[in-house]
Amino acid sequence: MEHNLVLAGVGGQGILSIARGLSMTALERGLQVKQAEVHGMSQRGGAVQSHVRIADHELHSDLIAIGQADVIVAVEPLEALRYVQFLNEAGVIVASTNAVVNVDNYPAIEQVLEQVARFPQHVLLDMDKLARAAGSARAANIVALGATSLFLQLDPGAIEETVTQMFASKGQKIVDVNRRAFRFGRNAAAAYRDGLQRGGTSRAVRQWIDTFDTEHLAGNETPGVEQIELVESEDRLSGAEAHAFERTLVRAYEQGRRQLYEHEVYQLVEIVGAITPPRHVFVNKGGTISPDALANFPGDQVVLKLVSPDVVHKSDAAAVVFVPNQLNTVRREIDRLIERHSASAHVEGVLVVEFVEPAERGFGSELFVGIRSTREFGPVI
Repeated sequence: MEHNLVLAGVGGQGILSIARGLSMTALERGLQVKQAEVHGMSQRGGAVQSHVRIADHELHSDLIAIGQADVIVAVEPLEALRYVQFLNEAGVIVASTNAVVNVDNYPAIEQVLEQVARFPQHVLLDMDKLARAAGSARAANIVALGATSLFLQLDPGAIEETVTQMFASKGQKIVDVNRRAFRFGRNAAAAYRDGLQRGGTSRAVRQWIDTFDTEHLAGNETPGVEQIELVESEDRLSGAEAHAFERTLVRAYEQGRRQLYEHEVYQLVEIVGAITPPRHVFVNKGGTISPDALANFPGDQVVLKLVSPDVVHKSDAAAVVFVPNQLNTVRREIDRLIERHSASAHVEGVLVVEFVEPAERGFGSELFVGIRSTREFGPVI
């Protein structure tokens, strides 16, 4: 027996606790364990990853080779895609659907989840929601541990007992929360797998699991799928989309802003669907745009817009410029735009937006336009 696991997430999500739970359980049963240090940015929000190897024979390395991982465990979905090169042909991805937007231009969340769902063996769960149902949003990592246990030759009861040991010093209430989180993760993962096997799409199965109550999740048997019609609902947001929508608003609130930046509005529009925002890339102050990113913009021009809470009416403040779609020119004008306004305003960066010809109603790239319909009711201005 041998299990090779890559654990991935961002700082503050408890990756080390997942590794500890697996390692303690294996060691108590006389198995060999190798665990790599957690690599990456240790502060909250930075990407982190670790390797855990468990076997009933001697292990000579704590690192997993490319193409040799049996499981990727990701408490953040984009981080799962970062490490897919490690996965073997029969490997499994166990990932949360809850985005942590720690990079500029984070893709639309359902696009990320669709990429994960293309792997034949995968589980996608709203781990934050399951953790809250268990009693604490901080237990999402233990939800991930429970889901992962479905794919390991380790007694799930033994892992749950390890969870008890890990949190015993914090009192019985915390122990009970984390034990519930473990069971919720394992049962939800089993239901997700069964739903896919019965022909449901990832989104349809996730929507079905969202209807579970705690009685379903805490039982000893996997909730049955036979009575459920696994039909994807198109008239409401998925749990992942609702989470991403909420986080965009909360982030602005936490920063003390009363308005959203334009690229944040684009994110919300993209989440809701039906209409598609113009192509855009947000460039942080001090950053730059890559050749590949600029190559995605059509036409001979792009629009540069200052992103600042102090500059709302960009046209009046000379904070919008139209420039040729050429890499060196775009980079130079981004720097100039930031330098021009940094002395009088707090500048977050610059939004690069595709150029849109003025429409019949007189609106063009300077305003929130260029939105293309993805349905049959025609363009929206």
